[in-house]
Formats: sequence, C-alpha cells, structure tokens
Amino acid sequence: MTKEEIKAAALKLSAQDREELIEQLYQSLDDEPVDPSIEQAWAEVAEQRAQDYLAGKIKAIPLDEARAMIRQSLR
Repeated sequence: MTKEEIKAAALKLSAQDREELIEQLYQSLDDEPVDPSIEQAWAEVAEQRAQDYLAGKIKAIPLDEARAMIRQSLR
C-alpha cells in the first residue's frame, strides 16, 4: 500500500479515529533516535515561550480554537 493510499483511507475515518491514529503514529516516533541538539533547541524554545507567557508578551488560546486554526491552515 502506498503512502497516498494510506492517506486516502485514513481521511475516510471518523474524526475520533483519525485523532487516535495520529496519536499512535506520533507515539511511534519515540522509538526513533533523537538528535540531542534538536531536543536542546526545542527545550530552549519552550522555555522562551513560557517566559513570554508569564511576562504577558503572549497569551494562551483555548485548545479548540487552536485546533480550528490548524485545521483551517491545512485547507
């Protein structure tokens, strides 16, 4: 089965089934070796974002709103 066939089949799933599939695929990435410099870079970005949030430079948005924004950007 090709990647495109898998994608087409996955898109026919219910939203809940697609979310579960995404989670399972994401978790499977934990088995892959990770470049320590990438992990360090992500940690630095996360720390900076946390500091910006606490300082009031950025604000949080509800998860549902964030998901809607992501879905819209993928169209």
